[in-house]
Amino acid sequence: MLGLNAWQTLLFIGVVTVFYSALGGLKGVLLTDFFQFFLALAGAIGAAYFIVGLPEVGGLEALFQHEEVAGKLAFFPDFNDPNLYIPLFLMPIAIQWWATWYPGAEPGGGGYIAQRMLAAKSEGHALGATLFFNVAHYALRPWPWILIALASLIVFPSLEALQSAFPHIPADKLGDDLAYSAMLTFLPAGLLGLVLASLIAAVMSTLSTHLNWGASYFVYDVYQRFLHPEASEGQLVRVGRLTTLSLMLLAGIIALFLQNALEAFQLLLQVGAGTGSFLSYAGFGGE
Repeated sequence: MLGLNAWQTLLFIGVVTVFYSALGGLKGVLLTDFFQFFLALAGAIGAAYFIVGLPEVGGLEALFQHEEVAGKLAFFPDFNDPNLYIPLFLMPIAIQWWATWYPGAEPGGGGYIAQRMLAAKSEGHALGATLFFNVAHYALRPWPWILIALASLIVFPSLEALQSAFPHIPADKLGDDLAYSAMLTFLPAGLLGLVLASLIAAVMSTLSTHLNWGASYFVYDVYQRFLHPEASEGQLVRVGRLTTLSLMLLAGIIALFLQNALEAFQLLLQVGAGTGSFLSYAGFGGE
């Protein structure tokens, strides 16, 4: 959207994110995450409201009744088609939720969710914050995205329609996930700027969370535990800032070798595969 290539995007977002993550620490990351979440949500809701009201879509009622959409609204997949119900329902509900490690959502809790719960003032604050996170993150935030995705089935019903509308898109970037970005081109300039800012905020929020989380692992579980047990608080802070910078550089290098977001998810799931049962046992009080 801004005409930047991959390394320029990484450079701008990486420098800004590392700057406030290294200087602000966990408190700085929490404050910016809180602001960025509501910015991202506001942009998504604004985009969904405008796009559902497009003449091509015709509002919520027309959206849900359209022939391209009506057959895709069922809560459960078609159990007569194993190609649908096995990957979309059976695998997630029976295996995937406990068998795979994923930051912040793995069985028994963990990752940066545990880090933030342990940083809360009390057990009640930790419980309330985690409940708010789950409601806002899983029950509220996806709906604007879903509405835009459903609207895209009407405006761009096929990959051929996307390719015809955006002939300059390289063939290796043409996929179903391009539909969301394609729908954003209908937004007026001001709203498009808000949505773009919200998308950048979402990226930076995720980056800052993982940078701080990874730095805390290295500082406390490696450096202080094995390398320098008598390190002062000042030394730990300096090592944490250097680690934050190093992690961003390493992540940027790896990102340049990835062709799409799916490859990143596949890499993450492959690394965490098979660890879910162990984390479930540990999360429920196992030793």
